[in-house]
Amino acid sequence: MAKRVEVWTDRIEKLFDIDEQSAGMRLDRFLHERIPGISRHELIEWIQAGKVTHNKKMARKGVIVKAGDRISLMLPCPVDTPFVVPDHDMPLEILFEDQHLVAVNKPPGIPTHPLRTGETGTVANALVHRYPEMQTVGFSTREPGLVHRLDRDTSGVLLAARQQSSFEALRLQFQQREIVKVYTALVHGHPDEEGEIDLPIGAGGRRNDKVVVVVEPRKRIRGLFQASTRYRCVRYFKGCSLIHVWISSATRHQIRAHMAFLGHPVLGDTLYGGADEIERKGMQVPRQMLHAAEIRFHHPVSGELMEIRCPLPQDFQSVLDRVSSGEE
Repeated sequence: MAKRVEVWTDRIEKLFDIDEQSAGMRLDRFLHERIPGISRHELIEWIQAGKVTHNKKMARKGVIVKAGDRISLMLPCPVDTPFVVPDHDMPLEILFEDQHLVAVNKPPGIPTHPLRTGETGTVANALVHRYPEMQTVGFSTREPGLVHRLDRDTSGVLLAARQQSSFEALRLQFQQREIVKVYTALVHGHPDEEGEIDLPIGAGGRRNDKVVVVVEPRKRIRGLFQASTRYRCVRYFKGCSLIHVWISSATRHQIRAHMAFLGHPVLGDTLYGGADEIERKGMQVPRQMLHAAEIRFHHPVSGELMEIRCPLPQDFQSVLDRVSSGEE
């Protein structure tokens, strides 16, 4: 396993202008939402170390930002061995690429990025092998170029930037809710023909991998983020339904948590109750039946509207064929 000796220098300055939508947030929460791959603990340490300014003054972690405020952050820049090592053995299916960005088809069961230095077998490892320039793109060395993430057992289209300017332009579209992601899912039961859930999501606890849907906004929940999920049923089967889901936010486990909250967890989801019914019925489902089928955004350079689609993988299609034929 590759070793990493970190040498950090404050050479990358990031500026954030607070808009009306972000007004009223705590500074540490705002930065945590804007910078993927960085923990709240790390951000608080940077604030306490004087690496963050609020309107050109030393920032405090609990300050509430207002529209028109400017935040400056000096990001640590690694200058030695990269966190993500290239992996030439990891296959990569390209859906779209140009000199500014790339969209790939992430297989189920493959992590988006490594959690430890030297770890291989993730999409990020394959990306930096094919596009070495990505190693220095992004806000986090463990997620080079990645504009968003997908859970390990979620398949589908994954977007990454090949240049820092493209990365920042795409992340801005995410922050302004201009990027739309369309998912296909099999869920338990029969939801209404269409619906929308607009409730914030927060962390489930220190030793809990789950997130929680918060009905009472005043309840103290760590890492609370606003999230909106819209769905439409495509077809009803015996005991389950095929749905399309639209989201413009990028909160962790958003679709899985929201659908479980509605009483219709994603089929095969072991974390949010989608596997319980499967076990009772003896169904064979290899993983959570959630697939990122399409992403829509404006090209960071040309401004052209991009619509990148990703076909269903074989394991999802196999389960869909079985439930549609009435076998289960």
